[in-house]
Amino acid sequence: MLKARFLKEERLPCWAYEKVKSVSEIKNRSFYYSKDSIEHSSYIVPVTKIKGTTHPDYEGKIWIQMFNGLKHESRFDISIEEFNYVLDQKPDVHEPSYHKYGDDFYIGEGNHRSCISKFIGRETIRGIVTEHFFDHELFEAYNSLIAEGFRIVNQLENKDTYCKEDPYWEIHFFKYRIDLKSREAIFSFVNYYNKLKIKRINFLKASFLKLLNPLEEKKKKEYTLADLKKLSIELTIFKYKRNLFTQIFIWQNS
Repeated sequence: MLKARFLKEERLPCWAYEKVKSVSEIKNRSFYYSKDSIEHSSYIVPVTKIKGTTHPDYEGKIWIQMFNGLKHESRFDISIEEFNYVLDQKPDVHEPSYHKYGDDFYIGEGNHRSCISKFIGRETIRGIVTEHFFDHELFEAYNSLIAEGFRIVNQLENKDTYCKEDPYWEIHFFKYRIDLKSREAIFSFVNYYNKLKIKRINFLKASFLKLLNPLEEKKKKEYTLADLKKLSIELTIFKYKRNLFTQIFIWQNS
């Protein structure tokens, strides 16, 4: 029987004592938020690449604890041959599902079959796979703003890694905050900031914009992309970039 095979700990592989990873532990996981995820049916999943699960009951456990904590004991009352037959030969058995991030797979449904497959040494398992793609352009935009000293609060950081909401960033600098609630808004702000040259004409232009509406700027501290020129926050961003430029110049020549 399946469970009896693993009662002696000396037979367990080293990975049996490794942690079952949660999707919340994926490095830079918020950059997998994408509406371009693809679902594959009857995908051949390498069992060694199954690194974790989305099931909250197994968070923080190691693999042997997950195995011993699997519910429905009756499912273990079969031989390894019978288990493999069920996976390989029965078309009416509902396929397990997985979420793919990079080269790693996380169990969506089918924790029993996936966990057992790892312990009996199966090489592959067939399942439904939702593949998520890392947004390298958005990650580059994030790093470019961080390099400029902005503080970024990602409002989607604590949500499910496979949700399909648009990115939502809060850009903090000085006492101000700009809300960017879409991928397009983020790139528009990055382009806007990069094109803002440290020239006197831009300082005069921004100062003039501020004079047009000084009271409203004092009242408001939170902005959206559409507010940048209308509410003369351009002057503040210009000063921020000029101060940063001055600091870098002093550091390079010290």
